This record gives sequence, structure tokens and C-alpha cells, in this order.
Amino acid sequence: MLLKKNKVEIIEGEAFFVDDHTLRVVKEDSAQTYSFNNAIVATGSRPIEIKGFKYSDRVIDSTGALALDHIPSSMVVIGGGYIGSELAGAFANFGTKITILEGSNQIIPTFEKDMVKLVENEFAKKVDIITNAMALNSEVKDKSVVVTYEVGGKQHTVEAEYCLVTVGRRPNTDNCGLEVAGV
Repeated sequence: MLLKKNKVEIIEGEAFFVDDHTLRVVKEDSAQTYSFNNAIVATGSRPIEIKGFKYSDRVIDSTGALALDHIPSSMVVIGGGYIGSELAGAFANFGTKITILEGSNQIIPTFEKDMVKLVENEFAKKVDIITNAMALNSEVKDKSVVVTYEVGGKQHTVEAEYCLVTVGRRPNTDNCGLEVAGV
């Protein structure tokens, strides 16, 4: 309704920039070229898949975690940034045993230590945090996943019902021609 009120036309198809003021939209059976003064590129993003952690029924991304049909008994979270920490806290509050594996020396590494300390204090009784940890690989079993990681040159494993990978996202701009638009 808001779009109609503001006379916004929705055009479906695959869009490719031709130059900095022209866009080509391709549909199954046709294509149309559009000129513009300004364009908003909102292609969304996709999770980064890391080596050794191929997404599956047991190795999931943040979207998969939000789509689970039950509260898991346990979960390993690879990446203790703000998305991983937020989801870890939410699942821990529901009773899931959480282990966070973070590659840097603190969770939420881009935040100031004083702020991180508040989160760590909140997590103290319900989340195991392992920092300076390098996630190496995962072995998916029937009802669990075994995660192998390294800390200080020594390998360790942790088994959980799910492994949630939250190491970042990549924009869906690979094939839309941003370079010809000067972006």
C-alpha cells in the first residue's frame, strides 16, 4: 500500500548495470532497459561459508538458526561477533548449552572492552566462551556435529546438536555490474 501510494513501480527480474545511469532487467522471456538519476542497490547478503564447515542440517547459518523448529539441547557457535553473541545469548536463555569459539582474544571484538565485559558477565553462568580459537572442521553425525578447533597449538573437540557459523556475510553483488556503474 505504501509503495502504491508513492507511485513506486515494482519490476521483477535480474538487474545488471549497463553504466552509471542505465540498468537492464532481464526476465525469462524479455528484457527492458531503464535510465535513472540515482539507484539504491539492495541485493541482500549471504552467509560466509568457511572451509571445513559446509552448511547442512547440522551446520547452519543465522537464518537456519532462526528457522529451527525446536530449542536445541546444545550448540557450538563459530564466531563471537555481535550476531553470534546475540543468538548465543537468546538460545542460552531458552536452555541451550552454548559454546562460543571466537578467533580473537574477546567476543564482540569490534566493541570496547568495557562493553564486552558486561556481555561476558551476563554469559558467565550460561555460555562457555573460548577465545583465540581457530575452528578447523566439523564432522556431521546423525543427531549431532563434532567441531574440531585449535587453541594455543593444541587441538580440541566439542560435540553439539548444531554448529552455528556466524563469521560474517557477503553482499549479493557479484554479477550485477557494479564496476560499470562506478561503484
